[in-house]
Amino acid sequence: MHIPEAITWLEYRLEYRLECYWKFAGGKQNNNNNQEVYG
Repeated sequence: MHIPEAITWLEYRLEYRLECYWKFAGGKQNNNNNQEVYG
């Protein structure tokens, strides 16, 4: 695996995990009473 490919892969994984985290946390835009757990 080349370095540029590794960086792209790491960025993709990071964005994916952040998206899942914010969905799990309900995001800061939603009320705490409206939290939904995915997965």
